[in-house]
Amino acid sequence: DQVLRAERHRHADQAKAAADDVPDFTKAPAVKVVVPPAAGKEPTLPKSSFYEGLVRKASAEFWDYPLVQEGYVVVSVSVVRRYYVSSEGSFFYEPKSVAQFAAAASSQASDGMPVVNYVTRTADRFDNLSAYSAIRGDVIRMLNGLEELRTAPKAEAYSGPVLFEGIAAGQLMGRLLLRNLSGTPAPKSKRGRLGPSNQLQDRLKRRVLPKSFTIVDDPTARSFKSQQLLGGYAMDDEGVKSQKVTLVKKGKLVGRLMSRTPSKDFPASNGHGRARAFGAARGGPSNVLITARGTTRKRLIRKLLAGAKKADEKYAIIVRQLPNPMITSRLSGLGGRSAAYTGGMMAYKVTRDGKETPIRGVSLERLKVKQLKHIAAAGKKLTAYHHLGRYRHYAGGAVTFDPVTLVTPPLLFSEVELIQTKGAKGKKPLLKRPKKPA
Repeated sequence: DQVLRAERHRHADQAKAAADDVPDFTKAPAVKVVVPPAAGKEPTLPKSSFYEGLVRKASAEFWDYPLVQEGYVVVSVSVVRRYYVSSEGSFFYEPKSVAQFAAAASSQASDGMPVVNYVTRTADRFDNLSAYSAIRGDVIRMLNGLEELRTAPKAEAYSGPVLFEGIAAGQLMGRLLLRNLSGTPAPKSKRGRLGPSNQLQDRLKRRVLPKSFTIVDDPTARSFKSQQLLGGYAMDDEGVKSQKVTLVKKGKLVGRLMSRTPSKDFPASNGHGRARAFGAARGGPSNVLITARGTTRKRLIRKLLAGAKKADEKYAIIVRQLPNPMITSRLSGLGGRSAAYTGGMMAYKVTRDGKETPIRGVSLERLKVKQLKHIAAAGKKLTAYHHLGRYRHYAGGAVTFDPVTLVTPPLLFSEVELIQTKGAKGKKPLLKRPKKPA
């Protein structure tokens, strides 16, 4: 009996595998594309004197904030000339560049708790980062925010409505959605599929967001409602022309980002094959445009406070920035590694009279994709968040960037768990702060 049962299971597994079997790679028409450089000028790395001056000016602002214990300023510039030649007869050339200014700083509250804040500014070219007056304004706001955190009251555990606005909305949607929008199947093995699980694997043609939401990925676009988009490209990394793809329509998942590795539901590429060094291309995002039927901020706040009252909370929460370990991990991490990796969250409690107060020592309980269905409302103002996914290139190990832009409205979630950040308190500095150079 045991032998017969084992044979039945083996035949059932073989039949299921045959039913789910799809080709390992799909054909694509041969194309030849040469993309002209923006403004008719090939992107080049700027001379060191250009960005050294910017870094020196920006870092000098730290001297006016004596409670800053550690900080840094960095300018990253990536210039890539993408060539593609295949045995199918395809050829393309596309020049690309991206530049990012980043500054971060850390301090301590009076009780020893470490606090961290950061700021970034991203553009398609170094000379488009903006004038120093705008960058200086970003640095000053970051340092003032750090001072707010240093003197802010400690957060308490919270379970209720949370409004994510500004870049926090894009950061949150990036964490929840980007990996789960790919339709490329994980590699096969004798034990089944390998790789991270896709939380939207079985949600095709089912609702994943409220009915008013639409999500489109458009690598052909360079701007969207006055927002600059940096994730675009003419050809993907498998020689397929970029295509606009509708992923969510009226709240339902209707599409996926496909490479030339097909799935049962999507047998062809839609121009979203994004490669990493030493790895096969997978369906990946470019410019993710999230739109919804939005309401005014005044109504959002009214709904936020009403939700807090219903949840029996004395206040509501607004989040305007989430931690960014790619930026803050450069700091040594006061009070342990966790400070640099979890710091930088800018959260505010809002009382029923509309007064906002910053809070410190708070982090998000892990949100899951299924909670997207419980977004209570969206705002009207769209904000672009540029995510630079680093990867190590083949030649010489040079670090380049693979930018993705998310355009998102403010998002009001009906229930989110916020927890108090735990960790060792940092020791007070042993040495006095050095004097400001003349």
